[in-house]
Amino acid sequence: MGERGSALLEALIASALVAVIGAAVLGVLAELPAQAARWEEAAAARQRVRAIEVRLARIAAGARPIELQVDGARVRVPSIWPRRLGLFRPGAPGEVSPDAATFLSRVDGHRAVVLRSALGSGSSSVAFTTEPGCGTAAACGLRAGDLLLAVSREGACGLFRVSAAGERLDLAAIMEPAAAAFEPGSVLVPVVIDAMSFDPDEGALRRYDGYRSDSVMADGLQRGVFEPWPAAALGDGPFIGAGPLAFDVDQLSLEGVGLRLAARPVARTPPAPGAWLRWRAGRWP
Repeated sequence: MGERGSALLEALIASALVAVIGAAVLGVLAELPAQAARWEEAAAARQRVRAIEVRLARIAAGARPIELQVDGARVRVPSIWPRRLGLFRPGAPGEVSPDAATFLSRVDGHRAVVLRSALGSGSSSVAFTTEPGCGTAAACGLRAGDLLLAVSREGACGLFRVSAAGERLDLAAIMEPAAAAFEPGSVLVPVVIDAMSFDPDEGALRRYDGYRSDSVMADGLQRGVFEPWPAAALGDGPFIGAGPLAFDVDQLSLEGVGLRLAARPVARTPPAPGAWLRWRAGRWP
C-alpha cells in the first residue's frame, strides 16, 4: 500500500475514533440534566427523612407514661400505643399495627380535675373539683376544644373533648369504654394526641390529632413501618380497661417506637437508602 493509502486509512481510523468519543461525550452531556434532577430528588428525599426525624423527636419528647392517683389507687396509662387513636378510623383494641403508632402526651403535667358526678356515654355535663396543680385558673385552665383523658380507679380510659368549661364541664366522647361510666372520683387530665400513620396509597406519613386534623407530614415515601421498641408480645394481654381503649399491660414497658422509612425511588435509579428512626419517650437512645 502506498503512502497515500496509508495516510487515508489513518485518517479514517482517526475520524472514527473522534466520532466514537464525540458520541460518548454528547451522551454524557445529554444525560447530565436528568442525572442532576435525580440527584436533587434523592437529596430532597433524604432531607424529608431528616425533617421527619426531627419532628418525631419533638413529639416523642413529651410522651411519658401517665401516672395518676385515682380515688386512692395508683394508675398508669401508656404514652405509646401501637395503633391509631382518635375519633375517626381508630385501631382495634389489642391491635399492633405496622402502619400506625400514637403518642399520648399529658399537657402541663400537674393539671387534673376529679369528677364529682358520673361521666356517662356520648355527651355529658359533669361537676368537678380541681386539683392543686390547677393553681388559681378557672376550670383548671380548660377551654373548649381541649382533649381530656378520663381514668377510672380500675384503669379504664376514655378520651373526651371539651365543649364548654365553667362551673361544669360539657364533654363529648371521642373514645370511651362501651358500657362503662366514669364514676365520681375518676380523674380527667388534658392530653395531646399525635397519631402517626403511613398511607401506602399516597406514599405519605400522616399526623392525626385525634379529632379532625389529619395532615400530611411527608410524602414521596415508598414505605413506612412502625415497630414497638424493645420488641414485646403486645396484643396477648392481660388487658387493662374495656372497650376501644383497652390496652395490654406490656405497653407500659415500651421505651419507644421504631420507624423504618424508605423514599420512593426515582426513575432508572436504585431506591434511596432507608432510614431507621428510633426514639425513646423523652429522650433519644
